[in-house]
Amino acid sequence: MHSDMNKEYYTNALEQSKAEEKELKAKFEKISFLRLFIVISAILTAALLKTMWLLPVFIAAFIYCVNLHIKNEKSEALCRAKQKVICSYISRYDGTWKEREEDGAEFFDDSFHQGRDLDISGKASLYKLICSAYTFKGKKKLADILQRGCKSVEEIYENQSAVKELFENRVFSENFEYRLAMTDNRKRKDTGVFLDCKNLKKSSTFINMLSFILPVVTI
Repeated sequence: MHSDMNKEYYTNALEQSKAEEKELKAKFEKISFLRLFIVISAILTAALLKTMWLLPVFIAAFIYCVNLHIKNEKSEALCRAKQKVICSYISRYDGTWKEREEDGAEFFDDSFHQGRDLDISGKASLYKLICSAYTFKGKKKLADILQRGCKSVEEIYENQSAVKELFENRVFSENFEYRLAMTDNRKRKDTGVFLDCKNLKKSSTFINMLSFILPVVTI
């Protein structure tokens, strides 16, 4: 029952994101038309009135439209990233997650035979099921945890506490992953990511743990 509710949650979120993207595309076309209108108006004004005193006004209006275009493009990119993340979560419910390319093979030692035997690594593995990482370090950290485990009971408790905190802050966790996916779509190098989440906590300890624990958050 809980699983069905979660799947419905992500399905609805996907439909909402697609509707939002459609609205943004319509807005993009309107802004493009407005930019063209401003250019034509500036040319006609200069030609008919034989004056350039209105030119700064048209330039300011054009720059304003360009800024609107840039903001709209960023919103569209975020929508596409959001849909990518949501689809990855839905795939965990319908079984299509096994078709994902990311299996973490490069992060597991060849001597880790039990990993393949127990499906911890490989094509239909635990790694592929739960991995939500977008950086090299995040993917490697998850593989290390699955392959070597934790060094102490305290470390296990710390990981569990971090996962619990992320789970209880669902909106923040989702926004964080959306932005990671957006930068990943731009073929971002693993040099960090600028966060613009309203719900971002200012706890340095929390953020440090987040960069390592986020990949192991499961459904």
